[in-house]
Amino acid sequence: MNILALDLGTHCGFALQVNGDVTSGTFHFEKSSHPGERFAYFNVWLRNMALGQRPIQGRKVDLIVYEKPLGRMAKSQAQVDLSIGFKTRLEEFAYKYPTRLEAVPISTLKKATTGNGRAEKIDMVNAVNALFGRGLTEKEHDEADALALLHYARQWEAQGGSSVFIVKQPKPPKGVKFLLPKKKEAA
Repeated sequence: MNILALDLGTHCGFALQVNGDVTSGTFHFEKSSHPGERFAYFNVWLRNMALGQRPIQGRKVDLIVYEKPLGRMAKSQAQVDLSIGFKTRLEEFAYKYPTRLEAVPISTLKKATTGNGRAEKIDMVNAVNALFGRGLTEKEHDEADALALLHYARQWEAQGGSSVFIVKQPKPPKGVKFLLPKKKEAA
């Protein structure tokens, strides 16, 4: 199974497993002059990561797993807006290119990785280093979280997990036409 695991945020940690090979890292979606710019970049980046240059049967990734957004635990409203923005783009992608999509609560991921649902960042990094034989530092916690998500998804699949959220493209009802707004003619 090909899996893309994401720790969403300005510094987006990712772990991509394709045909058993794992690639991981962090991609930065920095603040810019327009609030929608980082989301536009995220859409392009996600499409390239999940579909690749030469998709296998039209899709490279079978499952996208991500850390569930913070909600009321966020440090600021801007952090909430950013998390929801990235989550919305994931849902849109999963709809457009029918892909399984799973959200994992942060405490669930921490407990599965370290045995403690309130583990610190360094505990997660150390656990991931032990699992994957990496040498990540605390500054690379976004990548470590993505690798922990990948490990969680592998374990979950091995135990026969079924998707809670499978996105399929619906067919429009018979007789319904989707109309685009008319272009304004130049005056």
